[in-house]
Amino acid sequence: MSQDCLSFLKGLLMKDPEKRLSWPDLLHHPFVADGVLTVSDEGSSNPLTVPPSPDLQALKHQQAAEKTTTRGGEGKLLCKARELPEKEKIYRQVLFY
Repeated sequence: MSQDCLSFLKGLLMKDPEKRLSWPDLLHHPFVADGVLTVSDEGSSNPLTVPPSPDLQALKHQQAAEKTTTRGGEGKLLCKARELPEKEKIYRQVLFY
């Protein structure tokens, strides 16, 4: 690896946060300085900050409710956890008898 690459990695992996290479200093490091294009945030839209529509929110709540209401209102994981000891008992009975 080149010295610039090693220096960049060491800068990112420093334990002490005060000494660690961080934003925006890492953009000016010789290892990446020539290959990074910075674009202004002004006027751009970020799809992760757009609130979901009411229809999408309703669908999300419906899916969450379906996941938690299985067999007597218990979650799937809880049902499986309760089934395991029963299966182990049957398995042991078959092996040892």
